[in-house]
Amino acid sequence: SSIHGIHDEDVKDAPDESSAIAAFCNFIGKEALCGDVVLVAHNALFDVKFLLYALSRAGIEAELSFMDPLSMARRWNLDVSNKKLGTLAQHFSIEQNAAHRAEDDACVCGRIFVKMLEQRELETRTKFESLTSLEQQTIVWVKKILTDAGCNTDLLTFSATAYLTVNCLYSVIKFKPKAKRPYVLVDKTTDLPSGAETAPAVKSEGADRVRVFYQAPENLDCIKNTITARYCQVFESALSFVSASDKNMKAAAESIFDQITV
Repeated sequence: SSIHGIHDEDVKDAPDESSAIAAFCNFIGKEALCGDVVLVAHNALFDVKFLLYALSRAGIEAELSFMDPLSMARRWNLDVSNKKLGTLAQHFSIEQNAAHRAEDDACVCGRIFVKMLEQRELETRTKFESLTSLEQQTIVWVKKILTDAGCNTDLLTFSATAYLTVNCLYSVIKFKPKAKRPYVLVDKTTDLPSGAETAPAVKSEGADRVRVFYQAPENLDCIKNTITARYCQVFESALSFVSASDKNMKAAAESIFDQITV
C-alpha cells in the first residue's frame, strides 16, 4: 500500500485470479499468447515468470515474446543515474501521472519503448549509411535471399569491421566488400560452379575456407542455398541458446543493439 497506494477497500470487488487471467488473455489476444505479437514490459523477465505461472494454473499454454526497455537501457549505457521506469521517463521527457499504478506505468513504459525504437532506428540508419555501396548491397541481398527462402530473420544482424559479418547471435558467414577484389569466405567443401573465381583463404581466415570473389551480390546467387542452409543451422543453435535460460534470453536480446539490422 505504501508503494502503490492500493488498499483493501480498493480491491474488495476485484475479480478472482481465473477471471482476471481470462480477461487479460482476451485483452492481449491469441496472437500474443502464441508469441506472434510482442509484449513490452519494464524488467520483463521478472513479470513474465509470474504471468506464465498464472497462465499455467489456469490451464493455458503460452509462448510469450517480449521486449524490455530496462535491458535496452542497460545495453545502451544511457546517461542516467539508474534504469528505473521513472528515471527513464524523465530522461525522455515523458510525464508520469500515477507512478506505480498499472495503467499509467504501462502507458509510460510504452512511450519509453517507442522513444528507444526511434533512437535505435536513427542509429541503425546512420551505421548503414556510413557503409560502402557494396556493403549496403550485400546486406540487402543477404536479407532478401533469407526472406525468400522462408528463414526466420528475427535474430539476423550484421556487423561491419574489417569484414562484413552476417550474425544470428553467432557468426554465420563473412564477406569482405572493402577488399580490392571483394570476396566471401565459404567452406572448401562448398559445391561451386566451374566458372566461379576463387582463391585459398589466408591462415587467419581458416585453413578450411576458400575465397569466392564477386563484383555484385547477384554474382553469388550460385551459393545462396549454401548461405541459407548455414543460416538455418546457426539459427537453430541460437534458438537453443536463448531457450536454455532467462540469462541467455537477456544476453541475446541485448546483443543485437551493437549491430546493424535491416
